[in-house]
Amino acid sequence: MSATETQRVLPIEGVIRNELAELVRDSELSVPSLPDSATGLMGLTGVSDAAVSKLVAAAERTPLLRERVLRVATLAAQLDGSGFSSIHEAIAHLGTAEVADIVLTAVVHGRLFDDKRCAGVAVDAWRRSIATAIWAREIGAVSRRGDEYTYLGGLLHDLGQHVAKLACAWSAVRLGLDPEDADTERAALEHGSHFTRTLCDQWPLPDAVIEVIRNWEAWTPHDGAPGNAAVVQLAHYLAEIAYEQGPELTREALAGKPLLDTLRISPDRFNALLSRAGWVKAQAAAY
Repeated sequence: MSATETQRVLPIEGVIRNELAELVRDSELSVPSLPDSATGLMGLTGVSDAAVSKLVAAAERTPLLRERVLRVATLAAQLDGSGFSSIHEAIAHLGTAEVADIVLTAVVHGRLFDDKRCAGVAVDAWRRSIATAIWAREIGAVSRRGDEYTYLGGLLHDLGQHVAKLACAWSAVRLGLDPEDADTERAALEHGSHFTRTLCDQWPLPDAVIEVIRNWEAWTPHDGAPGNAAVVQLAHYLAEIAYEQGPELTREALAGKPLLDTLRISPDRFNALLSRAGWVKAQAAAY
């Protein structure tokens, strides 16, 4: 049955789901590649001349990337003036590790979402993933459970869902369809796990990040000492609830949860985290 004939008997959602299912069945599913510049930035720490040179080279590769990094770095530093005039100033103020997080996020963002067809629900969801990464860094510091891969684990924890939504958008364009956001959400939900497995196989990600991607959602305190999977699980909840509903409802939803006790986050520290909800949302929106 041709795509046109299929559209006559199926709603838009069904057409797109069938399209993705056929690609999965025939092993023709393609995912975007991870830029070499992003691979070189993973886990980058320290302030050596070599590290700074890598950051500057990555950030200045294109004017758009340079502008985005400077905008986010300025917001991260909470400055009210004209901000940084160069990447060197941003690095000097924030430190190599934090600017590496900003550059890495900007590089991956550009690879996935600079296509104008991918506006709307896909970008909104990606910004919640950026918020998850920022929350993960904050939670990792408060709980003393973070490491050099905590931010990256938060950023990429639900990457399969994002790429599935992009595949829905690309399929819709190819088939001449205009699906509702809800159609895309449902189609991506069905095939997101396959995209996750494909990305973990194809992207040269650190083992610690792959462990988070595969286990963050199912992690429980019974699984042993908390690590990045537990940190990212809490960060995801904070991003989902605080991003949409604000800190007050987040406090009600998560206060007293076993995860807070497991990570040894006291009520005072939890409240201190939530006080930064507006800042986290604004920083995620700056990409």
